[in-house]
Amino acid sequence: MQQLIDLRHETPEAIALDAIRSFMSAGRPAIVLFSGGKDSSVLLNLTLTAAIDQVKVGRQPLVVIAHSDVGVENPEIQRLVSGEIRKAARFAKAHGVSAIVRVAEPAFWDTYPVRVIGGRALPTFPDSRRDCQTDLKRLPNERELALIERELQAKGWKKPVLMTGVRRDESMVRASNVRGRGEQAVSLWTDKEGRLRLTPVLDWTVDDVWQYLGLANAGVIPAYSTFEETMQTYQAAGGSSCVVVADAEMQKHSKPCSSRFGCWACTAVREDKSLRQMIETDPGRYGYMEPLAALRDFIAFTQYDWSRRQFVGRSIV
Repeated sequence: MQQLIDLRHETPEAIALDAIRSFMSAGRPAIVLFSGGKDSSVLLNLTLTAAIDQVKVGRQPLVVIAHSDVGVENPEIQRLVSGEIRKAARFAKAHGVSAIVRVAEPAFWDTYPVRVIGGRALPTFPDSRRDCQTDLKRLPNERELALIERELQAKGWKKPVLMTGVRRDESMVRASNVRGRGEQAVSLWTDKEGRLRLTPVLDWTVDDVWQYLGLANAGVIPAYSTFEETMQTYQAAGGSSCVVVADAEMQKHSKPCSSRFGCWACTAVREDKSLRQMIETDPGRYGYMEPLAALRDFIAFTQYDWSRRQFVGRSIV
C-alpha cells in the first residue's frame, strides 16, 4: 500500500494538484463547474484537496461549487448531485476551506413547462435545433458566472479561475473543441469571454478517472465522498455490475449535448437508453421514473402527428 501511495506522486493526480495549487497560492478563487458525473467529481475532489493544502500553510482559499439545474434533469442525477454537493460543503468546512455553492437555473420563460408544455416552442427533436442546451444551461450558466465574478471582485478577490472536468479523450468531437478553445491542463488560459480557465483533467484517460475514484472509495485518497452512489448510478444506467464497462456502454448512447444521463424530457434522441436501462435494472428503486419515460416517449413519437399541434403564436414558413 505504501508503494502505491508513493507512486501517486508521479501520476496525473499530482500534476493536476500542482496546477490548481499554483493559482490558489497566487490568491485566486477556484470555480468548479460540477455536474455530478465522474469527471467533475474527480475535479471537485482535486480542488478541495489543493485547497486543504493551502490551509495547512496558512492561506485562506475560496472554492465556488457551481451547478446548473435545468429543471428536467434525470431525478436520480438531481438527487445524486444535491447529496454530493452537501458532502463537499461539509468536507470543506471540516477542513477550514471556505466553500460557496451556487446553482444556476433557467429564466422562468425558458423552463421546459413554459417553453414546451406552455406552447412557446417545440421540443428539441433529432432533426431540429438544440435551443434547449442554450436556454436551459448555457445562458443560465453565463449569467450566474458573471454574477459570481462581480461579487468576488467586490469583496476584493483576484480574478477567479473557472474549471471544468473536460477530458480530451472523451470523443473526437470533444478533442476538436478542446483544440479550438486552446484549453490547457497545467497552465491558465483565457476563453472568449475573457475568463481565466484551467482544465486539470484534460489529459486524463477514463482509466485514470475510475482509478482515482476507486482509490477514494478505498480510503487511500482523502475525499469528500466514497462515490459509492456515483458508481451505482453509472452501473444502473449502463446495465453492468462493472462501472467501467457500464460507462463505456453509456458512451455509445450519450445525448447530443454529450451528457451520459441528460434530461428525462430529452427528445433529441429517439430513445433514452440510460433512463430505460435504469428502470429495467432495478424497478424497485428506479421504477418511479416510468411515467416520465412514458411522457418523453409520447412526445418523441408524436413529432409528426399534426393533429396534436396548435399554431397560435407560431408561423408556418
